Amino acid sequence: MEASTNWFASTLGLRLAHENEDHFYPKCSESPAFLTGGGGVAGGSVAVALLAIPKEKRVDDHQGAHVAFRVDIEEWDRCKSELGKVLEKNKVHSNQRIDVEYCDYGIQQSLFFHDPDHNVLELTCWEERK
Repeated sequence: MEASTNWFASTLGLRLAHENEDHFYPKCSESPAFLTGGGGVAGGSVAVALLAIPKEKRVDDHQGAHVAFRVDIEEWDRCKSELGKVLEKNKVHSNQRIDVEYCDYGIQQSLFFHDPDHNVLELTCWEERK
């Protein structure tokens, strides 16, 4: 969990919340780690809960399930040019994917990538260029 919370902090600018509360991570290792933020690559107001799942219960095929973060056009431009470098810099382990997939859906543009636990993340922008 520590590696994941550090990765979300350094890569997406999220910070650990409730860290001094008895029933939350890190004081209670079985509890979720709550991360919040309003800057970095994720932009805006964000809240994420990370749950530790035993290795034998992990899902290898997410079947398209993912977490999306909506960003404005300025943040989108920065992410599109810098995300690959940020992922490389914050790589936690040797089999962590650092590739970024760009998709243009016409009314929406998206960047797909992975966290250290192989979860699929998306940065998306719905704004048109002026």
